[in-house]
Amino acid sequence: MPNRLMFISSLLFILFSFSISQTSQAFAAISACAVTVSPNTLSGGTSSQLVFSITNNDQDSNLLYWVKIVAPTSDYTLTSGDGPNLGGVSISDDKSTITINTTLSGGETGNFTIGVTTGASGVSASSFTVQASSTSAGANPTTCTGDSAVSITANTEAILTISNIKITASDTTASV
Repeated sequence: MPNRLMFISSLLFILFSFSISQTSQAFAAISACAVTVSPNTLSGGTSSQLVFSITNNDQDSNLLYWVKIVAPTSDYTLTSGDGPNLGGVSISDDKSTITINTTLSGGETGNFTIGVTTGASGVSASSFTVQASSTSAGANPTTCTGDSAVSITANTEAILTISNIKITASDTTASV
């Protein structure tokens, strides 16, 4: 009987250990990702689109399920998002952060199109923060490396102002 109890205990321990190792593999963090953005310059006071190219560089080929993009300053208002294998988009209340559920295999690159409205003043190149996770909830995110800097050129269009308008009219002529 003691041998049987020892065998059952050992078997349960092995099954429990296997279960834990399978769970940790299913939720392994993304070890690396890379990002580039295009265009790198936007005009002030306009609505535009930025395309973030994100590559899943995970060393164990874990799937990437979640992307988070954070604007560097309040001069950027995020308005929309789209990406490959789209599983949902969420924009924060202050419109500074967007999360996108997606699926990218190890080594795969996906293009994520983000709608953005810029402030009218110029802003020097500032980097967006881009994070990726192997879970759809964004657990244990990894910050992507690469070039995610965008600048805003000031809107210098002069606004035409007309004032002191005088109009005189007769039966055959008018002067402004």
